[in-house]
Amino acid sequence: MTNQIELPENRRRRSVWLEYFLVAMLINFSGNTTFSAFGRTDAFLLVAAAIVLFVFFWRRKPILTKPFLVFAGFFAVLFCIQCIMFDFYPYYTLLGWYIRLLIGYGVVVNVIDFPRKFVDVMVASAILGLGFYAVEQAGLFVGFDIKNLFGWLEAIVAVPGDYHIGIYNFDVAYERDRNSGYFSEPGAFAGYLMVAAIFLGLTRDLYDQRIYRRQLIILVVAIVSTFSTTSILLTPLILLLQFKRANNWRELTSRTYTQATLGLAILVTGIIALNMDNALSHKISHQLNEAVTASGNYHLTRFGSWLVDWQYLERQPFVGWGIATETRFMFHPAMESMKDNNGVSGSLVKYGLFGFGFYLFWMGRALYRMSGGNGLKVGLAIPIILGIMFTQNLLNFPLFWGIALMPFATRLQMGTFTQREYEELSQWGRRVMPAAT
Repeated sequence: MTNQIELPENRRRRSVWLEYFLVAMLINFSGNTTFSAFGRTDAFLLVAAAIVLFVFFWRRKPILTKPFLVFAGFFAVLFCIQCIMFDFYPYYTLLGWYIRLLIGYGVVVNVIDFPRKFVDVMVASAILGLGFYAVEQAGLFVGFDIKNLFGWLEAIVAVPGDYHIGIYNFDVAYERDRNSGYFSEPGAFAGYLMVAAIFLGLTRDLYDQRIYRRQLIILVVAIVSTFSTTSILLTPLILLLQFKRANNWRELTSRTYTQATLGLAILVTGIIALNMDNALSHKISHQLNEAVTASGNYHLTRFGSWLVDWQYLERQPFVGWGIATETRFMFHPAMESMKDNNGVSGSLVKYGLFGFGFYLFWMGRALYRMSGGNGLKVGLAIPIILGIMFTQNLLNFPLFWGIALMPFATRLQMGTFTQREYEELSQWGRRVMPAAT
């Protein structure tokens, strides 16, 4: 019998906690306004890129792999076509895009079992957000605003327009009864929580079921606390995504009826809430009315953005208008300083049908492999992600470019560790964050 060398405990700990740090960094750089406030984005992206490059060299992994080159090369060709068509060459903007791609790809490649660690970090973020939210609401109920205790920290973080303390956004610009976590606004927090719930549903067969149920409950409670219109509409679909493949007809019948009944109940509850809650129903009807009549700031709403973006899509639908604001808002130069208010139409304008379709293909393939080849779940997950993108422009951030390259992460990870070390790291890492939650 050959002696097998055990992976040292200290190396396990360093590797696992480094990976959790990378995932937390990726999420924060994509959603925490402490890092994305005006004037800070470029500096923090360079820091993140430097960290990712250091990890690549430390673990002796190749950066320019074939999948990365194919993906990056496709968009390089697309960007070249756009530059030639408009005779405009935004080198700085394109460099920023590739830095984002490198960060997303680098984290996904260097994190063993990325979907699980992403869920763990988002569950921890949900617990943190719910803790602050509960104390905040209790304080407001008795007439005491706890945000006043953190004035010194808010002055250090200094996020324009928000009372942000880095680990929680008191979000005075919005309704105080909504939970933003440490994200820019409640809808963004709900979007990332829903992505974690999607990952959880696609990989639930790999979980201890007690841990799975605990994490799902925490995520759903946090999603509900955001009172996001999109989350109300998509939560029933996310719950349907939690189906588990049955081994026999009786098991299938039991699980199907239970989860379908739960999903139907929440769907009915959501419809009733939309009808009864004046704020939500007024918000939707008001935005639709502004979009139809092209009145007020209709171009800043989700529906109005479709009308603005349609003017670009009907003229050039296939290759897009580029990521530079000078060409992306060519017919509306006054909007150059604004962000996309609809992530789906905005991405279609930037990358065209070819670019956005190429991204969705790679994303679908990543989710398909994540789910173990469950096409039905992937067929449900893609519309949910598009629904999230309808209100959040996810492709402005590194995280969602990296997710598309997940199918190739495992093979590259295996090149760093032996088979035994890889299995030990995977099993040991799965016990770290879930045990704390």
